[in-house]
Amino acid sequence: MTASLNNLLNEIQSVVKRPRYEILVKPHVNYLYHYIKSLAEEHKGRELLEDEMTVVVERYYVDSDYIDDYSHFHVRSFFEYGRLCVRLHFFANDIQERQFLSWLADPANPGFSAALKDYLGFVVIRPLPKTFVGRTCLLPPKRASLEVPFGQTYTLSLFGMTAKTGDTIAFQEQDNVVSICATNALWFTFHAQGLNAGNPLFPSPAMITKKASELTEVAERIFPAVGLTPNMLAATIKSQNLEPQISNLNINNDTRLTADLLKRESYAYMRDGVAAPILSISLGADIDKLEVFIFLSIQPE
Repeated sequence: MTASLNNLLNEIQSVVKRPRYEILVKPHVNYLYHYIKSLAEEHKGRELLEDEMTVVVERYYVDSDYIDDYSHFHVRSFFEYGRLCVRLHFFANDIQERQFLSWLADPANPGFSAALKDYLGFVVIRPLPKTFVGRTCLLPPKRASLEVPFGQTYTLSLFGMTAKTGDTIAFQEQDNVVSICATNALWFTFHAQGLNAGNPLFPSPAMITKKASELTEVAERIFPAVGLTPNMLAATIKSQNLEPQISNLNINNDTRLTADLLKRESYAYMRDGVAAPILSISLGADIDKLEVFIFLSIQPE
């Protein structure tokens, strides 16, 4: 169907079961629509009308990350959360339903191969009322000045047909229960390091939080999560056969110098693909004391 903002809202609403005004309160939906539209126009080299873009809806989708999060926490909640997601696939061309169904009957059809050249990526919509943006893999903008130092290629099954989206890193929204900020940062980093490639044991956000708690022997409940300490981050990085390096970049609470050093040190490691940095900002016991750390997950030699 047409990849219009209205259709996008309808699909999200069908999954999260919330009023439209609650969905629109989040900036994610508008941003997602305008990003995909600009990406399609950049891909085609001209302005596009809404009916020149297509979204293919994959219902009853079992997302490996969400189903693990669901089994660790959501299934035990009093509120009945769903376990199935919807995956939205975006194309920078007009694909009719009859045409797409013919490709399912004949995956070797050259029409499907041609359509894949306009494949922009996918977004998983989770059945959560507020934090519904799940695993997202979309192409980056084609800007000459933009580089994606840790871009990965994701191969997926589109109703049994093989599709790919490359030079990107998976993203998902933190849900404030299972995958709070630092957990998601680790999940992004492990994707950036390519640990997900062909790895059936690649940790979900729930497993990252659980592993971090087990490794550091936290004496309190794991879920709902309250965040990860620096020691938890380091221990979890080690559990993936990576080496953590921690740099304290706080320079006498001078925000300008700290930001400059942050950029320099991050760039030094990212430039040659050595490590993907994780930024940690802590106010500590004294709210006026700013502490900025970089955690580097480095592939051991």
